[in-house]
Amino acid sequence: MPGASLRFRTLAMAEPRAPFEQALAAAGLTLERPAMTVLATLQLAGQPLRVGEIAARMQVVGLHVTRHVNGLEKRGLLTRLADDFSGHLPTLGDESR
Repeated sequence: MPGASLRFRTLAMAEPRAPFEQALAAAGLTLERPAMTVLATLQLAGQPLRVGEIAARMQVVGLHVTRHVNGLEKRGLLTRLADDFSGHLPTLGDESR
């Protein structure tokens, strides 16, 4: 869904008081709130982050983030980069930029 992320951001900025679910639907996205928070965390970081770092920034446990990272990766919204320490680093996929 190319451009869906841009449509969401544009709508969210244009109507900051619109409910989250309405903004997602208008952008043509169906994401759980935590999954969108994972994407937002990566977008704000501007670089790939380890799952533990994403979890710390979201103030949740790592398993919670891992579940959403796996789902986002399956949808093509996130990819994992090779990392010598942990084996992979989640980063935004082409569809979520």
